[in-house]
Amino acid sequence: MEHEYNIYIDYGEEINSRKFFESVSSFVISIDNLNNALAHWFGSDIETEIFITKIEGGSIKVWMRDTLKKLPDDKIRDYTKNPMAMLGDFLVVAKYKIIEHTNKTPESFNEKVVEIIENEIKKLPELEAYGYQPNKIETLKAVGNLSRSAKMLPKPPVFQTGTNELPVSSDYEFNIEEIEDIIKQTQTTRQTFIIKKPDMIGDSKWSIIFGKSIDVSIRDQEFKDKIKNRELSISHGDMLDAELIIETYLDNHMKVVETNYTIDKVYDIIPPNTNLQGDLFT
Repeated sequence: MEHEYNIYIDYGEEINSRKFFESVSSFVISIDNLNNALAHWFGSDIETEIFITKIEGGSIKVWMRDTLKKLPDDKIRDYTKNPMAMLGDFLVVAKYKIIEHTNKTPESFNEKVVEIIENEIKKLPELEAYGYQPNKIETLKAVGNLSRSAKMLPKPPVFQTGTNELPVSSDYEFNIEEIEDIIKQTQTTRQTFIIKKPDMIGDSKWSIIFGKSIDVSIRDQEFKDKIKNRELSISHGDMLDAELIIETYLDNHMKVVETNYTIDKVYDIIPPNTNLQGDLFT
């Protein structure tokens, strides 16, 4: 089987070029992430990468080919002389089946994803004999990113392989709370956090320092309203005295699959090199 495929992207009417090509880039990256999630069914050290082999004009038609970037050892060569040919075939058909299912019944994809991919593995006896470990959560997250990036484009991109083609649906949404066998751990802490990057006008995430740089959602609506209405100002080096909620999600192997950070309450904005002096809203 030829494991080259193409993505057809119709940009329709005149649009902002920067926004369009950023959206195309995001979509291609989401395909690359999905490839790696699928490859990780056969080993977490296996890495893939995408090569663009041709681009056609008009609306954009990008011919792409998946390749192995990293193969940790030669064990897989005991089962096949050409691992990339076999994995390449798998990556194409698995992506096609995933897109097919999310087009028809996105609401059942969480429950069906393992069955869908295992069915394709079984069609490749050498790959099945090598062995695999279901990589469900990473795969679901990658498909969620693919769906979200497809929504950013003016029209649904079309995945084409051979004579088959399918629009990439933007209907599937990944929600970690809806996944079975997920363990959720919640921790709350009140600390002083250095503000790295605030959002002064919208509802985007802020970047703060919590041992490292993290992105946080702000739940405190009173604080957000004061920021938007310019009743409060943020200067370089300022800190937040705030209550941070950390939600950690683990799979049934106790592997961390996602961590979300939310500031539930902001008590004060603190200038650099000062001590906590009270509550901002009292």
